[in-house]
Amino acid sequence: MFRTYTKFSMTNIVVVALVVMLASCANIPSLKKPTTTSKATVKTEKTASKSAGKILAQPNFRISKKTASAYNEALKHMRSKNYDTAISEMQKVAKMDPRISGPWVNIGVAHKELGDKEKARSAFEKALSVNSKNPYALNQLAILKREDGNFEVAEKLYLQALSAYPDYKNAHLNLAILCDVYLRKIDCALGHYQEYLSLSGGQDKQVIAWMSQLKKQGS
Repeated sequence: MFRTYTKFSMTNIVVVALVVMLASCANIPSLKKPTTTSKATVKTEKTASKSAGKILAQPNFRISKKTASAYNEALKHMRSKNYDTAISEMQKVAKMDPRISGPWVNIGVAHKELGDKEKARSAFEKALSVNSKNPYALNQLAILKREDGNFEVAEKLYLQALSAYPDYKNAHLNLAILCDVYLRKIDCALGHYQEYLSLSGGQDKQVIAWMSQLKKQGS
């Protein structure tokens, strides 16, 4: 049985990190809906809601307009796939306000896109040192652990991401696939597939088919 391992795309991470960083600011810019690609379909994901951003924001502080502007400029390089420049600009933003973890998530994604998994790992860990409950950093780090074959560690990281953000549907889907394909935990897989479907409107035919196969195996 084969599963396409879905993960948060670079565009999705960039958009989410922007919402996270600006969660306590007065004006959050309108954002386009990014896409996540699987083997069979192209799925449209919603951008993170303001409530999701508030989960990640450190309490009682605001981001300066200068920092927000610099962050937006750095995001342009991410979207243009100018990753080396994006890394440099995101590092500047991180120095401008060390309280925010979003720049480090983007730095990690950029390094991963450039093929440097170790630098990506280091950046995601740095994001978590700033905000230990950043679910997007936890999700990305879990993906790296899964790719390394550290399935139990990946499971713990996905669970931490969901503890911080229970409605994070991509983490539910990734954890379900991990339990299904790698850990062979049928109840875990079915439970998180169902959570993903509930959060996605229940229309993902591929996931519904996977659940049907698992139920037959468990009967």
